[in-house]
Amino acid sequence: WDPAVIMKCKEYDIPFCISTQASISNSQAAKYYESLGAKRIVLARECTLEKITEIKSKSTVEIETFIHGAMCIAVSGRCFMSHDVFGKSANRGECIQPCRREYEIVDKDDNHSMIIGEDYILSPKDLCTIEFLDKLIETGIDAFKIEGRKRSPEYIAKTVSVYRNAIDNYFDGTLTKDKKENYLEELKKVYNRGFSPGFYFGVPGSESYADIYGSIATTRKVYVGKIVNYYKQSKVAQIKIEADKISNGDSIYIIGKTTGTVELTIKEIFRDDLVINEAAKGENVTILCDERVREFDKVYKIINVES
Repeated sequence: WDPAVIMKCKEYDIPFCISTQASISNSQAAKYYESLGAKRIVLARECTLEKITEIKSKSTVEIETFIHGAMCIAVSGRCFMSHDVFGKSANRGECIQPCRREYEIVDKDDNHSMIIGEDYILSPKDLCTIEFLDKLIETGIDAFKIEGRKRSPEYIAKTVSVYRNAIDNYFDGTLTKDKKENYLEELKKVYNRGFSPGFYFGVPGSESYADIYGSIATTRKVYVGKIVNYYKQSKVAQIKIEADKISNGDSIYIIGKTTGTVELTIKEIFRDDLVINEAAKGENVTILCDERVREFDKVYKIINVES
């Protein structure tokens, strides 16, 4: 949101948007950037549903908000902790998240030390809005944003597909409570620190902070092998098993730079035109795969994580 950059954009008639780093959280700020010619504003994560509705009613600029992903302990990512401690600036996309570590708060008074906190006190749970996505749509928000920096391919595929389907369900009148619950379970399968509604209904309390380090995803992936060939006419993928075995009924990811992420459940495994129940390390087998995959794509088995 550098004024010099904005002026140059206007000079050369280049459309521009205002980042969430600008911490826009009220209608006056929105109208100010609108007057400068901004096409879209990504609001601060600290905005409530009520505040977003007000901003939409008092401005005509496009509004974009976050609906899923990591939450920052600072205001909309304005944190200097990573830069101060490790020389890695969060505002340049380099944050190494020292806030996610376990800390002790110590009160020192008259040479007396007392631990008054011992937990992941700076680590918020992840934002998840799937249970009230309809309310967000009804505010008139123009675009939804999913935090995806440094995320795995399967995380991106899962979150984008879940929210895309939920949005489509809303507009065709089929976004039921049961579907929301099913979508939530799907989101739990990929990386998450637990879920919170963020600031949408007010300032989060202690229940919105993580109590463990890292992910509590309900599934994880295990490397199986790689794609050797894909036969487009018959929609069959050939796999070289290099590590863990696969069996009928297993769910797998096939991941590649061009392919992206394909998730499927194995219905049948073929070896030399014979149907087999499982394939072990060293074997070349084929499976049915409706979506096109490519040579050297990696194959992973999806397994449940014991709670």
